[in-house]
Amino acid sequence: MRLRKRKNGADMPSTQWGAPITFGWELEGTTLKVLNWYEPGEALLAAISLTRSEWEALNFEARSKVISARLTSGTWGTGALRWSNFVRRADAPVYLQPALKEEADPRTWEVNATPTGGITVDQLFSAQLDVARAWLADTDRRAQVVGFHVHVVFDKPGTDKQAWNGYIASLFTLLNDYAAMKDAANQNENFTSRVVGNSPNTPNDVAGMLDFNVTLDKPLSAGQMGGPQKYNFVGLRDIYGDNKIGFEIREGWTNNWDRFKSFLNRLVGHLGALTASDVHVKRSRPENVNQFSLLDHFQFYDSRPDAPPGLMERLMVEAKELLTPTRDQAVTDQVTLYHRWSRAFIPWENHPAFSSAPGQRELIRVKRKLMCVDLKMHFDKSDSHNKRLASAGFKPTPNINAVNKIIAKFFEDTKIHKYL
Repeated sequence: MRLRKRKNGADMPSTQWGAPITFGWELEGTTLKVLNWYEPGEALLAAISLTRSEWEALNFEARSKVISARLTSGTWGTGALRWSNFVRRADAPVYLQPALKEEADPRTWEVNATPTGGITVDQLFSAQLDVARAWLADTDRRAQVVGFHVHVVFDKPGTDKQAWNGYIASLFTLLNDYAAMKDAANQNENFTSRVVGNSPNTPNDVAGMLDFNVTLDKPLSAGQMGGPQKYNFVGLRDIYGDNKIGFEIREGWTNNWDRFKSFLNRLVGHLGALTASDVHVKRSRPENVNQFSLLDHFQFYDSRPDAPPGLMERLMVEAKELLTPTRDQAVTDQVTLYHRWSRAFIPWENHPAFSSAPGQRELIRVKRKLMCVDLKMHFDKSDSHNKRLASAGFKPTPNINAVNKIIAKFFEDTKIHKYL
């Protein structure tokens, strides 16, 4: 891990090009335990017909009842009845944002924080544990930090250091490759999730965005920022101002305290040694794994998909047919769904991680061929069934789960993520 000295003599992590690495976190929720550290502002007090002294005279249970009654009244999210009108209490940690944010669902709040002195992963987790105790009522020192999104933020490389953009893009892609393939292998596939999954972009695509200063996050709705690089297991964001970018750890590691902490330490270490010859996401890998660098991973993505003629085209058509924008939590972008599926057709057996594992390389090839056979059988059967429906005057109904399960089975059988 690359470290640099602060003026107070403490070490803080930095990138290989010398930019300090800072941390922050965000937490979304609906629990009224948030009232431990936030209280109504003046506009909200007026809306609930209470004075400041009357509110302060209430105990926690009474305050919760007052807010709960408004939350269930059908009027929450209108006028001043909003989470965004709650302000930080005087006895709350100063690293918490001064006011809560309101999510797209007005019943859900969001809090952001930049821990004071949060220059190390240990200090970051200490701050999160304070919140876990206050809001989740968990007194266990080993409590899992559930629901936190952590941001790892650093200065974007200047025009004289743009060579680092390729390494950042490769690391971003590698993190999401690992998380997506592990998720599928554990039968928790997120191919159609609206909020997490694989980025539709290759490392070369992402590096180009960074080179040409393409805006990664744009306004989505009131108070909401996002873009294609956000909605992944690990997002690449530029919401921080001052020409900063960062990784947002959204899913995949956040539900286990020890693994999350270990992962963040490895991530910070990789940012400090981007040109290292051995980069890996998984903590412990098989004995026959071969070391590889971020440059190796970047160049690997020049590989062409390994699929029978016409199959990739059919997947693109299928992605369009399966998308139903009104379905909750479903991606609404044909290209994103197609690219999530197409990860299975990248010739992973040619990745340098498998250079010393001939048996694993052959397993990947064989399982991909079987996957292609299963997909073709599914499409043939589906086409025949849809023809019968059409002849009877019924509209065909796409089966999104069938394609997902066939592709997820490939990742389950091959365990590719364990080598990354």
